[in-house]
Amino acid sequence: MIVEKTVKGKIAEDVASAGETAHTGTYMPTEGRNRHMVESSFSVIEKKISDLAGMVVALKKEKAALAAQLEKKEAEVKDLTRKVAELTEERNEIRDKVETILARIESIEL
Repeated sequence: MIVEKTVKGKIAEDVASAGETAHTGTYMPTEGRNRHMVESSFSVIEKKISDLAGMVVALKKEKAALAAQLEKKEAEVKDLTRKVAELTEERNEIRDKVETILARIESIEL
């Protein structure tokens, strides 16, 4: 049993020093492993940058659509504000006419 542990330990040391990966069981020299890790890291970064660039394009389109929508709503608000002003003026004119009529009625003695 002691011999078995020693042999397994020695094999593990040899594998680690030779640059073989323990999780895949495939031999990869240290230099090749580093290159693979760098290439993998660059691939991940490249994908993230590509995703972000796509997101920027989508957000710019959304911003333009929202700006157009805002402009349309601002025009609607301006139109509704004008209508409210017209209706308020009309209501005041009607109020004045009604008050005039009521004053005439009060002035008539029955």
